[in-house]
Amino acid sequence: AGHGAHLLTAISKVPSQFVGYAFVDDTDLPTLRMNDINITAEEVMEDMQASINRWEGGLKATGGAIVPEKSWVYAINFEFDEKGDWSYVSPDDIDFDFTVKDHNDEEQPLKTKGPHEGTETLGVFLAPDGNNKMAIQELRKKSERWRDLVRTGHLSSK
Repeated sequence: AGHGAHLLTAISKVPSQFVGYAFVDDTDLPTLRMNDINITAEEVMEDMQASINRWEGGLKATGGAIVPEKSWVYAINFEFDEKGDWSYVSPDDIDFDFTVKDHNDEEQPLKTKGPHEGTETLGVFLAPDGNNKMAIQELRKKSERWRDLVRTGHLSSK
């Protein structure tokens, strides 16, 4: 169906492609077309929505469903200033609403997150821009909770 990430290796320009990766109920569906220098952000977002629809349809066919409240989209786009320096386009400035059908087959909106927002996936907080602020914040909370439990002598077996 042409979904996924279409890449060109940096030196040899050899094309490569992957559709996504999954572990149990955690799935990432990257959408990227480096092999088409004329593609627009809107076309990539349409591809992304088509990929979400196909994945959702496959889950439904096997008795599953995407849970919209536990799902999100990183719609990443770039803008350049007059010197050629880039920055991320704010999610608020991306005019595309991603949706998914829930277990009742009703279309629901997907939250669009910015590349600086870390989100938990498989127990680790990741942000597309590579920052680890959320990971540090969450690890600090866990370590402080552990510290408090050790201090009071109330360690649970969990």
